[in-house]
Amino acid sequence: MKLRFALVAALLLLASACADLTAVQDYAKASASVPGYDEATKEFGSHFTRVEVYLDEKGRKTARALAPAREQAVPALLSVHKNLQAYMLVLGKLAGAQTFNLDKQTEGLQTAVVAFPPFGLNADTANAAGTLARLVAKWALLGIQQQYVIELVTEADPSIQTVTAGMRQIIDVYRRDLANERREVEAVYAINRPFISAAYSSESPSRDKLLAALSDDHFREKSAEFTARAAKLSDVDKALAKIGYGHAELRRNVNNLSSREFATALKAIANDIWAAKGQIDKLN
Repeated sequence: MKLRFALVAALLLLASACADLTAVQDYAKASASVPGYDEATKEFGSHFTRVEVYLDEKGRKTARALAPAREQAVPALLSVHKNLQAYMLVLGKLAGAQTFNLDKQTEGLQTAVVAFPPFGLNADTANAAGTLARLVAKWALLGIQQQYVIELVTEADPSIQTVTAGMRQIIDVYRRDLANERREVEAVYAINRPFISAAYSSESPSRDKLLAALSDDHFREKSAEFTARAAKLSDVDKALAKIGYGHAELRRNVNNLSSREFATALKAIANDIWAAKGQIDKLN
């Protein structure tokens, strides 16, 4: 009887170790692949160089004064995302994704992330991002070890929830900043629209008509650019929400990761993340 029990226990342990965690791999890969955040962060940092020509003297002075702080915050803002991506790659590797290469992704991870509250990066998010970096360092050297997925997911989930929520706050700061930038550019167009319209009249020199046409083209392109950037930020926000939700579901089902029902649900979450990525790629 004891021998039979020991045999059953051994078979259950073997089945757990060899569970099909393809859905976990796909979720991790999707979560590590979402573009848009890094580009938006760099755009946020270079705000002054884009708007300088459109601002009056007072606005230019204010924007110039804020430019160094923005540029200083960019590395910390980027490191939050890099740490999240590296964590997802480690999760995918432990779940059995042999193709995940961690060498480059784990270079330069910051375990101490500086907070920049005015730009949405508060202390809680910075600390949680640092925790993810330490978890990556702890688990990255292991080979494919599915039995460790439970421990990693359980340990990391509080930080994942804080980081994804914090990144969404940062994205909200970027949205407001983009809206301000759009207002600044469109204000210049609104002021000059009467002159541009007058330049199209038959009495105006051809040189003025050319300048009017070029101005119209320029502002039309800027408007399309703002619309695309806003759409990308919206899709990044959706992806981050799904990443956080997906990891919460991983934690909730951590003892049932290989069930067919859970795999189907997690694959649906991964598909939503892939869909957001696809929308962002179309806008690039």
